[in-house]
Amino acid sequence: MEIEFADKKLQKMCEDEKFANKKIGSVCLKKLKTRISDILAAESVSELNAGEPHPLSRKREGQYAITICGGLRLIFVPANNPTPLNESNNIDWQNVTKIIIIEIVDYHD
Repeated sequence: MEIEFADKKLQKMCEDEKFANKKIGSVCLKKLKTRISDILAAESVSELNAGEPHPLSRKREGQYAITICGGLRLIFVPANNPTPLNESNNIDWQNVTKIIIIEIVDYHD
């Protein structure tokens, strides 16, 4: 899959190990690197299997989460244009091949 970032800070978090280590620590950094590699290796969102990948609901409808470590999640949205939809007019994650990482957050707090 292709990855884009919502802003430069998120891109730096995902690409600059020193910066990420200061923000999330070495254990979470290792998991983050693995999750990014998993995303890049997959052809679509439906191929992701590590990190308990799942679509979100309610106020986060249209977003997808992957666990990094503890409560920390990598949150993304589709970047395909147009966004692939299924017959129910919901996002067809099986056909999402490009994403935008919008947050790395513990939304359970």
